[in-house]
Parts: sequence; structure tokens; C-alpha cells
Amino acid sequence: MKLVAQPDYFQIEPTLNAEIDSNYAYVKPFADGKSVKDIVEEVKQTPNTRLFILARHGQGYHNLAVERYTEPVWDRDWAFKNGDGVAEDWADANLTAKGIDQVKRTGRVVFGNLLSGTWPDSFYSSPLRRCLQTFKNEWEQKITVEANSGHKFPKKIDVLIKEKLRETIGCHTCDWRQNKKKTAEECCQIKELYPGCSINFEYEEGFKEKDPLYSSEHRESDDEIDARMKEVLEDIWTTENNKNDQNDKIISVTCHEGVIRSCLRVLNHTPIPKLETSGVVMVVIKDEDA
Repeated sequence: MKLVAQPDYFQIEPTLNAEIDSNYAYVKPFADGKSVKDIVEEVKQTPNTRLFILARHGQGYHNLAVERYTEPVWDRDWAFKNGDGVAEDWADANLTAKGIDQVKRTGRVVFGNLLSGTWPDSFYSSPLRRCLQTFKNEWEQKITVEANSGHKFPKKIDVLIKEKLRETIGCHTCDWRQNKKKTAEECCQIKELYPGCSINFEYEEGFKEKDPLYSSEHRESDDEIDARMKEVLEDIWTTENNKNDQNDKIISVTCHEGVIRSCLRVLNHTPIPKLETSGVVMVVIKDEDA
């Protein structure tokens, strides 16, 4: 398997980098006059090709702390603590109120408007709380936009939670995962996203109760997270190949900036400037060995 990003579908120029509350630069089609829906239809007709929608979580309490202290001070000191007593602790951080507002806007602007009438075939998420909260708020907004437009929406959304979709692992307490049972109780008990649409969060087979990956002594290098993300991408690709004769073509992944940057490296995609919280990157991927 050789998964490679396909160029000239979405713009990636640094000048497209937007403000923190509207960071949707990387979902703008490259060709003038082409829409995201046009790209979706093209991908559906192209063998061994899929569109991945990589969505970063909204502002978490750790992101708020980085803003408070600056990134150099955060990396030197505060990243190794659970909190500072000023706001909520950031170990396996929750979304802030601003973060919730951000992802709701993403749900309306990107998923609701740019993808109007179009739904992913499969949904995946990081197990960290900020991502599960992001998913719920984004796709609830998508359903509301579709319903208000008179469009159909699915009766159920199944989300597969994958351990290795986590942010760069090690040392920083925000990237530690709390116990599965506690997170499931806090974030995965949603019965309805919208009247007529339920949501089902499901942990992948073999998911451990306690975090098996976090270390307070070692933080992943780029090479290490790239090896992890290569494995995850290939696992998702294989899973999709084994379903519906490869008819599942649009894949939603709710994750982290470090995960997205790593995926782009693994896929030989041009690097992007800083992706703000709630930002989305769409990338067309082809298995060139198929």
C-alpha cells in the first residue's frame, strides 16, 4: 500500500491562513469555479481514491494556557503540569466555551454549507475528550443546517474511536488520556444529535481502559508519530476497502494539529502553515500501489 496525497484539489498557500475563529483556508478548491461537492463527485468516480476530512478540535484549556503564557514558556514549564489554578485543568483537556463556539461555526460553515447535501461515509475520532466534544458539536450543527435546508440526514452516525489518532504522545499532560470508562460516561452517552438522528460512539476492538501509550519521560519525535500515523492511515484504508466493495469514499477524522501535520508528511503533502483550533484540512488520497 502506498497512500499519497493528490495535488491541485485544495489550495494550501500560506496567505490563505485565516484568523482563529474562521480557519477554513484548506477546504477551498484549487480550481476556480469548482466546489467541494464537485471534488466529492470526482473522487467517487476515481478508483482507489478517497477524500479525507481532517478536522482539528476546538480550543481546549491547554490551548488557552498556551495563549496565557506564550508557547516558549508553555513548552518549558506549564506543559508538564496538570493546570495552573486559573482555569480548568488541562490533563486530557476539555473544550473551553470559546472552543465549543469555534467548532459549532465549523459545523455550520464547512460541514453545513460547503458540504451541503453531502455526508461522509465513515467517521473516526481521537479518544481524547476535546475531540469527542468537537465531533458532537460540529456534526450537530451540520444536521441542523441540512434539516433547515430541507435536506435528508442520516438516522444514525457511527463514530469509531481509535487510540492511535491521538496528539503527539508523551510528557505534556494535555496529551495523556484519562480512563476509558470516565471519558465514555462524560462524552459518549449522547443519544440524539438532533431529532431523528442518533449517534453511536464505539471504541475500536482491544481499546484499553487505562492509557497504554503515555510516558512522562519521553515525547514522540516526528519520525515516531509519522510511523504511528502511517499505520493508522493504512488501517483505516484497509477497513474501508473491506466494506461495501470500496464504495465508502468520504472519510471524516476528528483529531489534532500534530496528527494532521504528521498525516500530511506521511502522504507527501505540501506542509501547511499553522492550523488554528477548529481548522479543517481536506486532502484527496490515492493508493498508488492498488
